[in-house]
Amino acid sequence: MSRCRRMARAVLLVLPLTACAQPDSPPTPTTSSSDLVSSDLVIVPDGRDAEWEHADVDSYDLTESGSVAITHDDRYVYVAVRDDVFGWAHVYVPHGGTVRVLHASAALGTATYGLSADGWRLQEPFEWGVRDTTFSAEAEAERAAFFADHGWVANTNRMGSRRAIEFRIDKDLFDPSAPRLAVLFAEDPEAPHYWPGGLSDATLDPDLIRGAAPERIAFDPRTWAEVALD
Repeated sequence: MSRCRRMARAVLLVLPLTACAQPDSPPTPTTSSSDLVSSDLVIVPDGRDAEWEHADVDSYDLTESGSVAITHDDRYVYVAVRDDVFGWAHVYVPHGGTVRVLHASAALGTATYGLSADGWRLQEPFEWGVRDTTFSAEAEAERAAFFADHGWVANTNRMGSRRAIEFRIDKDLFDPSAPRLAVLFAEDPEAPHYWPGGLSDATLDPDLIRGAAPERIAFDPRTWAEVALD
């Protein structure tokens, strides 16, 4: 398979929110090749995927435990969040006066906030979809439609080892003048693991992490990590 096709795939694993029920007992992490499942839009990482081995990757520790790896090609940004617990992930992407909250758990959803004179207000709440964990024609079509509508896609936490989440994000979602993002992985919405380590704004709001987007919120994208996408 060509490098271009490999890099045009995205992955993620997450824990359920209010939108998704938590399983009774998460499976034991494994690095077995049986964890690797793939399609044109989704691959579930086990740490040995070629697009991560042969790309320029920046890796950072999350607070407490876990890590985030970031790479990109001409069209997409890839964010892989890994931890040793079963959980779900957020990626926060600002662009001018807009912040998108990319949520991946047992379902995918995007919440959009806009900056107004009195702070950040919810413009579009989460709408949940892409729950199918198979690679049927119907599931693949749903992933493709989600990417076309939202500009990103990821695997759900019902796929693969349940310890890793990868996002493929269209570069157009990022502010070209100062591309930034913030990332978290949560087993408990009250105690997420996150990057960069200095976050203290609404990225850590427990209700938002659960998937219940507040109407008003206090983001400070200036404190989020700047990333090089050239």
